[in-house]
Amino acid sequence: MTAATVLAYRPLLRVVARRVPDAEAPYDDGLPPRLGATWALPEHVPVPPSPMLRLVAALEEEDDVAFDYVRTPRDELDDPRARAATFVRALLEALAGDRPVAQFLRWTTPSVFDDLEPLVAARAGRPGRISLRRLYVAEPAPGVAEVTAVVQQGPRAGAMALRLEGLDGRWLVTALQVG
Repeated sequence: MTAATVLAYRPLLRVVARRVPDAEAPYDDGLPPRLGATWALPEHVPVPPSPMLRLVAALEEEDDVAFDYVRTPRDELDDPRARAATFVRALLEALAGDRPVAQFLRWTTPSVFDDLEPLVAARAGRPGRISLRRLYVAEPAPGVAEVTAVVQQGPRAGAMALRLEGLDGRWLVTALQVG
């Protein structure tokens, strides 16, 4: 670069140094109160209780509060066959060791998930590919689907049975039996 180009060069950005505020912020409890300042709302202003306060109050009233699932009407649920096929294929992948068991938390109730962990751990080391052959779905009641899956591993065939129930707006596996 020549001296003439250096003098003609002007930076596009202007750098401005500013003072950085203190890392420790002054908290209200350390400051002296302001004269004439009232921090409470006037009594005539209604203050709705927060949802967290209502939950804490409900927990204090009843010690045995159970957060149960809410049943969903059948017309608000999708096709159980597609959901069951997805679940069975995912379970077969977990049994083959290709899928983590933690992914089944959102598809099952806690009791089914607790039964699923040792089952997958016991079968994860078995070699061979397991495939889904057939899927039978029956709906004995609205919002309930009972599924039978025929699976095959090499020359041997086996079966899985599961029960899907419409809970909290989706199908959840509430019972599972792997044979």
